[in-house]
Amino acid sequence: MSALKELIDQIRIHPNLVGTQSIFCLRAFFDGWTFRKKPAVEDAYIDYLFLLWIKEKLAIRSTASVSWPSMICLVNTDEYDAFFHFFELFDVFYEDAKNAVYDEVPYARVEHYNHDSVVELIAKIQLRPAMYLGQESFELFASFLRGWYLRDPEGITDWHVMQGFDRWIRIRYPYFSEEISWEKIIKYYSVGSMAGLSLFFEEYKDYCQTLKVIY
Repeated sequence: MSALKELIDQIRIHPNLVGTQSIFCLRAFFDGWTFRKKPAVEDAYIDYLFLLWIKEKLAIRSTASVSWPSMICLVNTDEYDAFFHFFELFDVFYEDAKNAVYDEVPYARVEHYNHDSVVELIAKIQLRPAMYLGQESFELFASFLRGWYLRDPEGITDWHVMQGFDRWIRIRYPYFSEEISWEKIIKYYSVGSMAGLSLFFEEYKDYCQTLKVIY
């Protein structure tokens, strides 16, 4: 899958792909998905055009840099409602965009990641979580990682590390069935998003040391 529109249609049908159904986690999922360099995103410009469109649609007059998830939250009761409202707004935007004429689109995202290594990715995020996630949040991290994985699962060189981490974390906390993922276990034992992210990095470091993975 190499088109953002196709990804959005897939999430619409399977919202659990994102993990936590929050508008900000949806943004993190998109960021993770577009973070990998190959295959090239065919319609990456859509993200920027949607930002311009939603700002005009909601009559946002502020000159400050505001993300489209924050704008959509303004007209919804919470992040969950905003998550599903996004798809309605995107449909209207996409129909409008078909007949619109745009100047050259200045599309700029976080630097693309040139390697298909989850170990290197996690190391980068731990050094600068706010740069990649917007803020230190376990839910955002999990959604970012989900998007990164979905872009090209077969191209990842060391996903077995995370598969092993999933088994290892359930051994560390032997109170859950095999259907419960490492994401849910970390979240269960955390009080708040920042604490969840810290707990993940602590457990992941211990796990990597058992494997003697460079961390």
